[in-house]
Formats: sequence, C-alpha cells, structure tokens
Amino acid sequence: MTIRQFKYFLKIVRCGSINKAALQLNITQQSLLASMNSLEKSLGFSVFSRSKSGVSLTPRGQAILDDVQSIVDTCAGWAQFMDDDSAARLPIRIAGTSSMINLILGKAVLYLKEKYPTVAIELHERKKDDLMQMVLEDSMIGLCGALPPEELEGRRLILEKNGMRIEVMGEDDYAVIVNSRHPLALRNTLKKAELGQFTAALYPHDDHKFFYSGIYQYFSSEHAPYYGSKQESLLNIILRDATVAAVFPVSVARNPNVPPGSLKGMFVEDCPMPGLNCLVYPQEDRLSPVEKAILESFREVYRKEQL
Repeated sequence: MTIRQFKYFLKIVRCGSINKAALQLNITQQSLLASMNSLEKSLGFSVFSRSKSGVSLTPRGQAILDDVQSIVDTCAGWAQFMDDDSAARLPIRIAGTSSMINLILGKAVLYLKEKYPTVAIELHERKKDDLMQMVLEDSMIGLCGALPPEELEGRRLILEKNGMRIEVMGEDDYAVIVNSRHPLALRNTLKKAELGQFTAALYPHDDHKFFYSGIYQYFSSEHAPYYGSKQESLLNIILRDATVAAVFPVSVARNPNVPPGSLKGMFVEDCPMPGLNCLVYPQEDRLSPVEKAILESFREVYRKEQL
C-alpha cells in the first residue's frame, strides 16, 4: 500500500467515476485501475463496487474512508517540515532490470552513501514490462536495459501522459559473453557462423532472449541451452565451461564478482544488436532533492562506464 494509492482512492470517491478521476489525475484509466487492483489485493477486500452509473464504496471501503483521509492528511502535514536531510531518510524505491542494476546501481549507491549517509534505497529487480508497470503505478525511478528502439516512442507517450519521463542514456552495447579460455576469445569480434561453437546460457523467461532471438538461433543446436534464474548464475556456468556463452551487456564481462579477465564481451560483426538503456522517473517538479541526486549519480556512473 502506498500514499499515492490512498490519494487515488480518495479521488475516485470524490469523482464517483474511474474515468473522471483518471482525467483529473492526468493518468490513464488503465493505470488507475491497476493501482486500485493492487490496493485491494494488499487490503484483502474490495473497496469499490462498479455499475453502469459509476463506482461506489463497498461497506468495507466506507469503513476505511476516514482512516485513509487521516493518513493522507497526516503525510501532507509532515511534508511541509521536511528538509533535504530528513528527505534523505525516506526509503527511495528504485526498480531496475538485472543488467542495469549490475551496470549502474552498485557504483551509484557508493556515491549516494557518501553524500547522503542516511539515505535508504529499496531496490526491486524486474523484467522490462513489469518494471514499466511498477514505475507507472508508484511513480518510482526505474532503470531499463535493452529497450528496442521501435518501442521507445510508444513507451514515451504512455509515461508522459502519466506524469513520467523516459530518458535515453545510450545504446546498450550487448555482446556475446565468452570464457577467455576459449580460442575465439583471442579475436576482437565474432561472426554469426562461429556462434555454433557455443551452447547458449539464458534466463527461462527473459526479455533479452526474445529481443535478441535473431542471434540465439545461431548458437549450438546439438546441446540444450543452460538456464539460470540470475545473471551471475549464468556467468558461473560460462566460467566452468568454455563452450557456453550468453548475450549480455559487454560491461558484464567486468562483473566484480567474477575473476578479472576471466570473461570477455565479443561483438558479432554481422549481427548488430541495437537496444537502448533508459532512465524512467517522475517529472522534475515531483522529485525530492534526494531523488534528483540519485538521477544525477546514475547519469554520471553510466557516462564513466561508457568511456
């Protein structure tokens, strides 16, 4: 349950309509419904009953109305006393795809701990579509990797309609991650025809598998792919078996949890893999000073990683 969900709840009560409330909140009806469904799931009961004439409170919804109003009023009163330091004590919720968490978040947190020693970060690892829904619903900061360029404009329109922004940080530089002991690792690039020497390692339901399905078809068909629930579990498979490889951001080869120089990211010269790394966040006037500092640290870390 979040304060934003409570505010949405009160707006629907005042408007008597999901559609009218969504228009006043400047969000999509779908996003508002998703937020209310999430609230009802957390509460364990329905708060609204719907009919052709609009929506009305259920008996349980009516029972919590005064409490919800009191919670929202109390939080609004607290906000006027907050300064930068007290804001730093609030949990900052961030959602990220696994590749972006590994690429940016760890280094950014070190910077933030120096500047805001009391900052608390609540991290949520999500796949691309789940991440977008989460940041929309709760107005969170999100780090999304491997976004297909053709999806960007559609995502941008939905986000902007809901008071959010999406900022392209750069191309994702995906590559084939191989064991440095493999003979092909002596080269700088690979060709599609050479990928048959490797068995694929991938997540069972990973967005990247489908986005880059054009390259996975060239991996060995003689052996079943290896599957892992985490990026690092797949990297460990590659470390143990030099005939296994995976498609990840090239920066993964520098993962601090694997021995330096043991992995190598290799581009496939006749199979480009374009994707975009993006930062998603609420519009500037809805960000706290700490959240703005977090965004800047993400941009700075990403810039250094690309040098």
